[in-house]
Amino acid sequence: MIEDADVILLVGVNPRTEAPVLNSRILKAINKKKARILSIGTPADLTYAYTHLGNTATTLSEIASGKHAISEELKAAKLPMMIVGRDVLSRSDSQAVLSTARNIATTYKFVNADNGWNGFNVLHRSQG
Repeated sequence: MIEDADVILLVGVNPRTEAPVLNSRILKAINKKKARILSIGTPADLTYAYTHLGNTATTLSEIASGKHAISEELKAAKLPMMIVGRDVLSRSDSQAVLSTARNIATTYKFVNADNGWNGFNVLHRSQG
């Protein structure tokens, strides 16, 4: 559950405008677990404090390689979560961005079979 996450990495998503219910659940994680929110993408008013890490795919690559300042924090996270925005799927480099996001999810245990945690999420548009 989102409320259990201790670190939430937002990638190319503004949950306040794209998924308001998700945004309120992120706020719940902040209030319940003091979750730290990190964001890669266009800065926005999300109604809560977050750390903006950058606005390019290069930032994702730095995190994946362990060269970004936030890498140690992600390693230490017990229940990290990543939410990839739907607009990432329409980028010309979407395959590369999703592949890098998957590498991050694997490296930093966003998906962890040992404790049953799956913190890798992709928002998409409903077609029906």
